[in-house]
Amino acid sequence: YKLSLSKEEVEQFVRHVWEIQNSHFDYYFFTENCSYQLLTILDAASERFNFSDQFYLSVKPSDTVRAIEQSGLVESSSFRPATLSEMNHQLSQLDQTLQSKAKELVVSEAAITDILTKLSDKQKAQSLELAYQYSRYLAVRKKKGHPNLGKRTIELLSARSKLPNTKVFDDIPTPKFRDDQGHNSHRLESSFGHDSKQDFVQVGLRMAYHDLLDNAPGYIKGARLEMLNLQFRHSFSKTRLQSLKLIDIASFTPRNTLITPTSWHVSTGLKRHPSEADNLSAFLSGGAGISYQFGSLQFYALADAELKTALNADNGIEKGFRGAFGPHIGWLSQHETWSTTFEFSRLFDLAGANVKTHKAELGLSKNLSQNWQLRLKTSYQQFDSALTGKTEYQHIDSIGVMYYF
Repeated sequence: YKLSLSKEEVEQFVRHVWEIQNSHFDYYFFTENCSYQLLTILDAASERFNFSDQFYLSVKPSDTVRAIEQSGLVESSSFRPATLSEMNHQLSQLDQTLQSKAKELVVSEAAITDILTKLSDKQKAQSLELAYQYSRYLAVRKKKGHPNLGKRTIELLSARSKLPNTKVFDDIPTPKFRDDQGHNSHRLESSFGHDSKQDFVQVGLRMAYHDLLDNAPGYIKGARLEMLNLQFRHSFSKTRLQSLKLIDIASFTPRNTLITPTSWHVSTGLKRHPSEADNLSAFLSGGAGISYQFGSLQFYALADAELKTALNADNGIEKGFRGAFGPHIGWLSQHETWSTTFEFSRLFDLAGANVKTHKAELGLSKNLSQNWQLRLKTSYQQFDSALTGKTEYQHIDSIGVMYYF
């Protein structure tokens, strides 16, 4: 982002950076974080700036960019792709054979000329350029097991310079939406539904940030980061706290020939389980597994674990806690104007209460604008009731409107 600063403002900015070079700042994730400190430095550059005063409860990097953009200070912006973006773009233009050749060029100790035999000059150039991006990725990630990575990178560049082709890949396109052009960070929820026994109205407030069904433009696909997600539900003339997620993080990065990341998620907070719906329970759940991309569909499979404990004095959960473990699979498809997800989980009881639960959930969202969304959800759960000990079923349908602010 190029800012329209005067020469004096730039000089004052530099002088202030030099002035505070040995200063110490406490780091607070929600408030005085890295993006906030950049705003304070910018504020010091000119009396016409007071960006840091606009943030009270929380400061998120995308919000700070929005504030500067809305002030008219951004003169222009340009896209600079990360190494992983470059690598994935090149991967999409090569077949499996050339992808494997590129990986071999980095991880193998064989001579480069031997690996590239029987390839055309263009194929050699493509393999070498992708191999170079892969070596940069490994260097940034500081992957062990490649002690001669620096030397190999120079060899790749040297071999590439000897080939005549100057351009062997299409340019990586500039994203249609920048990060600061996505939905706002906070979210209000208003929804109506039915849970097999009764109708309900639900309202919610989420302080941050993004889930898999939120408006996708400007955000990383296959990622979820929610903090302080509070939901209240009203039914049978009774209003109560339905759930409070303190943190809910998921990363479903798809694997390919060159990178094999672990997909994972972790969540903690308070919730009501249908087997003892009158009790609010603390929970900690998480899982790890793999994810793959097939066109616009992304599939993931994880091994999940959950620990749940009773909060109420009468110990509504059998033995006061429950530990469970089992499979968690799902798919998602995220687009500019709509998204859909499907998840299935089956948790087998390991210790404490015996609930024997499994759940399937389908979600569909339609973007109404940048900061408005319509969302539909339907879910089915089977579980053993803590009251009757019998197997029961719960089917929930809901329709809701999301507003991001």
